[in-house]
Amino acid sequence: MTEEKTEINTVDNGQTLCMKHNLMKKNYSQTEAGKKYFIKMYHQAVVNNDEKMINFCRCVFECYNKHGINSHIPRPNNKYKRR
Repeated sequence: MTEEKTEINTVDNGQTLCMKHNLMKKNYSQTEAGKKYFIKMYHQAVVNNDEKMINFCRCVFECYNKHGINSHIPRPNNKYKRR
C-alpha cells in the first residue's frame, strides 16, 4: 500500500520560489531542499565572514543531525576555510 499525500493546494500553504529553487523543491523533499539551501547559505556566510549567519547555519545542521534528517546529504565541514 502506498502512502499518498493528503495536502490540499491552497494559497495559504503556497511558497513563492524562483525557478531554480522551485525545481529543487520539486526534485527533493522539502527537508532535502532546505538542507541544501542552508549549505549554500553557510558557504556564502563564510565568504562574507558573517559569524552570526555561520553560527545560525551550524545550529540548523545540528538540528538535522539530532533528528537524523537527511543524513545522506553531508553537512559542510566545521573547519571550512575562509577566503
